[in-house]
Amino acid sequence: MLAARPHRNKLRVGHLHGNRFEVVLSEIVTGESDSLRAQLLHIAGHGLPNRYGRQRFGGAGDNAQVGIEILRGKPARAGCRRRKLLLSAVQSAVFNRALELRASSGGLTLVRLGDILQKTETGGSFVCEEPERDQARVDAGELVPTAPLPGSRTMEPPAGTPARALEEQALADLGLAPAEFAKPAAICPARAGR
Repeated sequence: MLAARPHRNKLRVGHLHGNRFEVVLSEIVTGESDSLRAQLLHIAGHGLPNRYGRQRFGGAGDNAQVGIEILRGKPARAGCRRRKLLLSAVQSAVFNRALELRASSGGLTLVRLGDILQKTETGGSFVCEEPERDQARVDAGELVPTAPLPGSRTMEPPAGTPARALEEQALADLGLAPAEFAKPAAICPARAGR
């Protein structure tokens, strides 16, 4: 039996290791099963984008734009937590755009030179240097391609690689440059006396 109840401690950044769930389909309409089967096979072969949803971008949908303004030095009345949330919305917008670009240029699971790949068993990440070898590992479910969350503490594809070009295009499509994420101190300045 499943149960849900409140916990006394807040869920903080880093506490959540991931979501896992199972989808059970029932009451499939006769004649729809072939279409459903084809769609599920497509997902199995091409991947399913794990996008950030609308809630990340705020009720008015403008969190990413406000975050960009803060990155560019526009004064904000928001507190440190709110500024971090707005920066997170910018990162999420870049991530979602990179997913769109991957999907439209070979598919989500196509391995490109320079891709940052993650091991499904351990979570370790590395830069792809041999796309053909790593493609077989992605196809076997050992690895998954990642998408960028730009910032000063993230692993980046090497310059001049197709993976780097895709990430730079995602940034450019949003009117951003990688250097704009190199100012974390401006987001939450240190307090005097610390």
